Amino acid sequence: MKLKLSFVVIAEALFTCDDTILTLGNLESLRAVLPTAAEIKEIKSFEGDIETLANPERFFLEVANVPGYTERVSALIF
Repeated sequence: MKLKLSFVVIAEALFTCDDTILTLGNLESLRAVLPTAAEIKEIKSFEGDIETLANPERFFLEVANVPGYTERVSALIF
C-alpha cells in the first residue's frame, strides 16, 4: 500500500468517512489491500503478542474494528 499514514489514522478516517484523508487515490489503494472475512477471522484468533505481527496483519486488526469497512470504501469511491 502506498499510503504514508498510520494504520490507526486510516481506520479512524474510514470510521468517520473523512474525505480529506480518504481521497479517491487513497481509497483505490485501500480497496486493493482490504482484508477478506476469512483473513479477519484468522487474525482475530491470534493470541500472541501483537508486536510480533507484520504490518499487513496489524493493518487488518485496525481495519477490522471499523464496521462495514469494505462497504465504506466502496461507497466513498462511488
